[in-house]
Amino acid sequence: MVDIPNDLDNSVYSYMNWNKITNQNSEQYKLRTNHESYDGNGLGDIKGRKVIACTSTFGNIGDEIEVTFKNKVDYWNSNGTLFAVIGDFKSQNDPNCDRYGHLYTKINGKYTQRSVIEFIVNSKVKNIKGIFPNLKNNPVIKIKNTGKNYLK
Repeated sequence: MVDIPNDLDNSVYSYMNWNKITNQNSEQYKLRTNHESYDGNGLGDIKGRKVIACTSTFGNIGDEIEVTFKNKVDYWNSNGTLFAVIGDFKSQNDPNCDRYGHLYTKINGKYTQRSVIEFIVNSKVKNIKGIFPNLKNNPVIKIKNTGKNYLK
């Protein structure tokens, strides 16, 4: 389990279209080809788990993870945990990325926000905040890798 430091506001949630994964030799593409499906909101979904992007700190492509938020939300279960599958990586080679996610909003030369998870969606999603209004100001506090992988 990885605890997320609370040094930055990490309640920034981004999204990307699953069809942007086009490298046919990648694990990401293999996962997409074998499992691509969506829930009624247009979120990537594998057996009831939402498909997300995060850094490799939390596991490998295809790994099943559990994301816990500071303020519990009832979208996924009574504990407010998001059951997810890692479908893509946030590049830690980007200059604005650390081991937990992408850094945003510089004030006086210091980053003030971090995006830990990014939802993978289809083209009908135009605004993730409309789907998850309760995620506003609701940071990720920990991510647990269950040890299950959907590519193996």
